Amino acid sequence: MLKKNLLRLFVLAAPVALMNYAEASGSSTPKDQTLANLHTEESQIEGSASDVKLTRKIRSLITDDDSLSVAAHNVRIVTSNGNVTLKGQVKNENEKVVLERHARTFALTSTISNELKVSPDSKDY
Repeated sequence: MLKKNLLRLFVLAAPVALMNYAEASGSSTPKDQTLANLHTEESQIEGSASDVKLTRKIRSLITDDDSLSVAAHNVRIVTSNGNVTLKGQVKNENEKVVLERHARTFALTSTISNELKVSPDSKDY
């Protein structure tokens, strides 16, 4: 129980600390959203175990796909009651389609809501 609470504390505190550091340093470049995505995934600990498992499987498939941009690797995946929502920006329409296909690989009977926005100007940071 203590270990789980410490993990939650770290997951909640780390993104805030990094955002404060970035603001203090005056960085205006887009930030890698990996920690924010981790926070999103870990915050589902309170949700059903199957939602967490589904989110992790989809995230793993996306991050293992080297053909995708960093922006695509960092989209948000929100799973609630087995329904998956993809949010964020991708570089092109192909990435949007590929990400939805990756989500459907594991969410066969679930509803997939693709809210991804194509932004060719997004930097591949």
